[in-house]
Parts: sequence; structure tokens; C-alpha cells
Amino acid sequence: MHDNFKGIIHRRNFFQINYCLEKGLITLEDVVKEVIAIGSPEYICEFARRIKGAPIKELADAVIEIGEIEYILIFARSVEGAPVDELANPIIASGNAEYIYEFALEVKGAPILRLTEAIIATGNIICIARFARDIKEAPIEELTKIVLASKNGAAIRILAESAKKGKKVSIEELSQAEIKTEDAVQIYLFALGVPNAPIKELAKGIVATKDAEYIYKFAHDVPGAPKKELAEAVIATKNAEYIFGIALLYKTYIEEFAEGMIATRNAEYIVQFAQYIGGPIEKLADAVIEIGEVSYILRFARDVKRVPVRKLGDAIIAIGDAKAIYVFAHNISLGFLASLEFTPIKGEPIKKFADAIIETKNAEFIFYFARDVKETPIDELAEAIMATGNVKYIYRFACEIKGAPIKKLLEVLISIKQSDGEANQKDIFALSEEEKVNYLVKLYQNLDFDTIKNNQYLLDTLTKLMVTDLNSVVQKVIEIKDAKLIYVFALFVKNVPIEELALAIIATGEVQYIYYFACSIKSAPIKELADAVIATGNAKYIYYFARYVKDAPTQELADAVIATGNAEYIYYFACSIKNAPIKELTAAIIATKNARLVYYFACDVKNSSINELAKAIIVAGEVQYIYLFACNVEHAPIQELADVVIAAGSAEYIYYFAKNVKDAPIKELAKAIIATKNILFIHAFCAIKGAPVYDLEKAIMTIEQVTIASDMEEKQVSDFTLSEEEKLSYLIKLYQVGNFEAIRNNREWFSTLFQDKEEEMARN
Repeated sequence: MHDNFKGIIHRRNFFQINYCLEKGLITLEDVVKEVIAIGSPEYICEFARRIKGAPIKELADAVIEIGEIEYILIFARSVEGAPVDELANPIIASGNAEYIYEFALEVKGAPILRLTEAIIATGNIICIARFARDIKEAPIEELTKIVLASKNGAAIRILAESAKKGKKVSIEELSQAEIKTEDAVQIYLFALGVPNAPIKELAKGIVATKDAEYIYKFAHDVPGAPKKELAEAVIATKNAEYIFGIALLYKTYIEEFAEGMIATRNAEYIVQFAQYIGGPIEKLADAVIEIGEVSYILRFARDVKRVPVRKLGDAIIAIGDAKAIYVFAHNISLGFLASLEFTPIKGEPIKKFADAIIETKNAEFIFYFARDVKETPIDELAEAIMATGNVKYIYRFACEIKGAPIKKLLEVLISIKQSDGEANQKDIFALSEEEKVNYLVKLYQNLDFDTIKNNQYLLDTLTKLMVTDLNSVVQKVIEIKDAKLIYVFALFVKNVPIEELALAIIATGEVQYIYYFACSIKSAPIKELADAVIATGNAKYIYYFARYVKDAPTQELADAVIATGNAEYIYYFACSIKNAPIKELTAAIIATKNARLVYYFACDVKNSSINELAKAIIVAGEVQYIYLFACNVEHAPIQELADVVIAAGSAEYIYYFAKNVKDAPIKELAKAIIATKNILFIHAFCAIKGAPVYDLEKAIMTIEQVTIASDMEEKQVSDFTLSEEEKLSYLIKLYQVGNFEAIRNNREWFSTLFQDKEEEMARN
């Protein structure tokens, strides 16, 4: 057989195979031999189905010989006229229960009795049950005995489904067999899915399994389930989740369910039971208290109606957990423990909770208690927090607690060991003026911005208590030359000399805080601060200054951002700053030669020179942004941009330009895309409105034929000197690429192929 025909067979081109067979170019015998030689059972099956007159028996034997069970089944199932009995033999011999079952189910004329014996021999009870259920001619009585003897719950249930298909099976007998398996899942599924199943008997069976989940599911899902028996069974399992579930389901036997729930000692579900079902609340509360998990005692007190609040509060105090004491007292304070049936403890003395929180010596929750709980003894809590020595919470106590003894708290803060490791035991009022100034400045310097912002009251009080001459503090701040300190001091301290502090912050040269000063400080000297920011040459803060500082000198800042040559902030400046000098900024963005930002500038900046920007993006030469410019920028010079895209020779962007750019020169772009010889995009171009489809299709055919003609061109051989074999190869290639016009134009030349073939056949 010629290699060209082998190629057709190996490519599985059934249309061409049938065509060559019809025209007598190849024989069926040769094709079948080649297909079998390939050794693919999948191909043999497909061949048997799709080739007219295929020798089914020979092909079936080939599939059997290969021995892949899956394709033996496919052949028997899908090929008309397949030798079913012979194909059944290897299926039976495999001992694979799934394939035996599928063969019997799906293959017309399958030998059922032989397959029955085979599936019994496998011992696969599930497949035997499915066989009995689904195969019409299966011996149901014989198979039923086998399934019952197996005591396999799933198989028994599958067999019971046979009744829906009109098969004679005893549901009562199968139910008893299912119960004997002691498989809770299968008993449940049997009761749920089998019509006329004896529910009470099955309920007894599932109770015997002691499986809480499926006893509950039985009660929930099976119509006619016996409530009391199932409820008692779930309680006996001591499984809190399903006791809660079945109690919600029935909402009867509440006392029994509550006793069962208490026995589980599961605080989570005891709380949920009391909250959603009710019952003996006192008993349930006692159970949660005995378990002793503070989070559940708190939840019980907060979420359950008619709760014994005092008893629960005493339990929390006895445990001694600071957070829990605080949370409980806070909830009482807010009235969150109230309900329609229970009057909240108005007037309940918070004192015992305050005493309990003090006893814990936990500074954090002593502070929270003082801050959040109403009617608290502030002085006692202040003494307690000072005794802890915790600087953070002593400080917050002074800042945030109304009525706090600030003087005492400040004295304690001063007396506590400082960060430098030296202890200062002097009274705050005994310090010298210089020591007070140093302490105050150090305090401002060491605190973070948010702490100062949130504690203005303390700092104001501290300043007034400590110094009489604010100017000495200002001079100390200036002397340190810390930009952040200067800014914070100007922002938060009243009556300071702004001009003097502005000059000081400028002297630091820290552009971030110079900008913050201009942005946030009232009466700041904007011109001087702007000059300082400009002097840094930092494009980011020059732009920020122009955008966010009131009365900023726009022109000077624009000149400064242009001088940086930073394309990103030149673009931002032009986009965002009112009265920005667009002409100058346009020239600046062009000078950066940044194609991406030139494109964004043209898109987003009003009154920019589109022609100048277009020239700049052409010079940059990035075809992606040239295309995007043409696509998205209003009044873009389309022809000039198209010329550049064409010159770049990118098939992708030539196609996108033609497809998406309004008024694109389609014919020129079509010529350009043909020149790329990219068949994918030439094909796609054909769908563009106004495209010269004939020229494009002709180009596609020419490109596809290059490989066909390449051998002849290299050899410089005339068509008429080609051998018959070469001529046939050429014809097949023309047929593969669909160039029927070339075949028609040369039909006389090709006709000798068929004449020679007819003469050869006549001779044979």
C-alpha cells in the first residue's frame, strides 16, 4: 500500500477512506489489515461502525485478541451485527463483575444465563444485586437467596428496589435481612426508599445500632417513624448534637431531653438547648456552672430567657477570670441580660464585680471595667490600676476615664522606671523647670501619632501642670531638629509660634513632614514650605503639595515636577491639578518618551495636543500603545498611526487595528496582514466589515499550498515529468487543503491516475 494511503488510514479520516474505497483506489482488505496492524481497539470499534461493508467478524476477533475488556464491551454494544456470543466469552473469562453486569444490561441479545453464572462466580454482591434488579431475564429467586445470605445491607436494599420494576421479591423478608445487618445507614436508606417497608420493625433495628446520627435522621426523614422510641434511643446515646436535633424536631418530652442533654456535659449544646427549646432553666444553668467554662456561662446569661443572673454572676466571680468578670458586668450595665420574661437587675450592686476585677490585678480589664461599666467606683479602680505598675493602662486610664484622679496617675507615671533604665522617684511638682521641659518634650517624642491624637486631654493637662513658659519647650523642640516632633507639636499644642516651627521643619529637609505641615497646620507659611518641597526635587511630594495644600503655588510646582522628568507624576499633575499649565506639561510628558504615559495623557488630560502626543507615541515605537492610541483617543490621526502599525508587521495588531479602530484603512491593513503570512489572523480578518474576502481567502490558499509545491520548486521539475506516485501525492495534498479549484483546472492531467488504475485492475 502506498504511504499516502497509509497516512489517510493513520489519520483516521473516515470520509477519505470511504471515498478511496468507493473509487477503487484502495481495497477494503488492505485497509482492514492496516487498521488491525495499528492495534488500537478504539480505532477498530470506530472503523467497524463507520466504514461501509466492514468485515465485522474479523474486526471483532481483532478486538478480542487485543484483550482490552472495555473495548470488547463497546464493540458488542455499538457495532451492528457484532458476534455477541463470542464477545461475551472474554467478558465472562475476565471475572470482572462490573463488565459482566454492563454487558448483560447494554448488549442486545446477550447470553443472560451464562452471564448470570459468571456474575455469581465473581462473588461481587453489589453487582449481583444490581444484576437481579436491572436484568429482565435474570433468575430473581436464585439471586435473592445469594444476596440474603451475604448479609450485605446495601445489596439487600438494591434488591428491594426490584419491586419498583415489577419483580417478585418479599419486602418483609428483605426488611428482616436488612435489620440483621445492623448497618444503620442501610436500614435508614431502606426505610426511606423502599415502598411499603415495615417502618416500625426497621425503627427497632436502627435503635439497636445505637448510631445517634442515623436514629435522628430516621426520625427526621422517614414518614410514620415512632417518635417516643427514637427519642429515647437518641437520649441513650448521650450525643449532645443529636439530642438537641431531635428535641427541636419533636418539641415534646422536653424534661427527658433536658436530663439527657445535662448528662452529656456538653456546654455548647446545653446553652443552645436552653436558648432555643427552654425546659428546666435552673437545672441547665447549674449544669453549665458545674462544667465551669466561662464563655458558656456568659453566653447562658446573655442569650437565655428567665436566667438566674445572680447565680451565674457569682459563678463567674468565683472562677476569677478578669475578662469574664468585665464582660458579665458590662452586659448587666448595658441591660443585655434582660428579656421579656425577666426584669434586669437595676440597682444590682456592681461593687461586688468591681471588687472581683480588682482582685485579679489585671490592668487591662480593670481599665476596661472603669471605662465601660456604669456606676463603677473610679477611685478604687484607679488605685488598683496604679498598683499594677502597667504604664500603658495607667496612661490610658488617665486619658480616657471621666473623673480619673489625673494628678495621682501622673505622679505614678513619673515614678515608674523610664525607658533609659533610670528610676525617677521625684514628685512631678518637685522637678526643676528644665527637667519638666525635657520630660514633656521626651513624652511627645516617644509617643506615636495615634496615641497623641486620641489623648489630647491628658497632654493638655500635663503641659499646663508642668510648664509655665511654653516658649522654652518650643525652643527645646526646635533644638532637637526632629521633623516629626516639630510637626506633632505644631499640630497638637495650642498657642505655639507657627512661623518659627515652620522654619525649623524646613531646616530638617524632611519632605514628608514639610508637606504634612503645610497640609495640616493652620496659618502655615505656604510659599516658604512650597519652596522647601520644590528644593528637594521629590516628584511625589511636589505633586501632593499641589493637589492637597490649599493656596499652593501651582505654576511653580508644575515647573518643579517638569524639572524632575518623572513621567508618572507629570501625568498625575496634568490630570488632577486645577489650572495646571497643560501645554508645558504636554511637552514634558513627550520629552519622557514613555509610551504608556503618553497614551494615558492623551486619554485623560483635557485640552492636550493630540497631534503632538500622537507624534510622540509614533517615535516611541511601541505598537501596543500606538494601537491603543488610535482605538481610544478622540481625534487621533488614524492614517498615520495605521502606517506605523503596518510597518511594524505585527499580524496581531494589524488585525486588532482593523477590527476595533473607527475609520481604519481596511484595504491597506488587509494587504499588510497578507504580507505577514499568518493564517490565523488572515482567517480572522475575513470577518471584519469591508474586508476584501476574496483576496484574503486566495492568500490563505496560496500559503497553505506552499508546502505542497515546495518539493517541485526546489527540484525545478515540470508537472509532466512527475511520477504517478508523486502526482497522486500532489492530488491528495490539494484535496486536504481544500483547493478544489486547482483540482478542477488540472483534471485532465490528474485523470491519467484513474485511467492507469482502471487498466491495472483490468489486467489483474
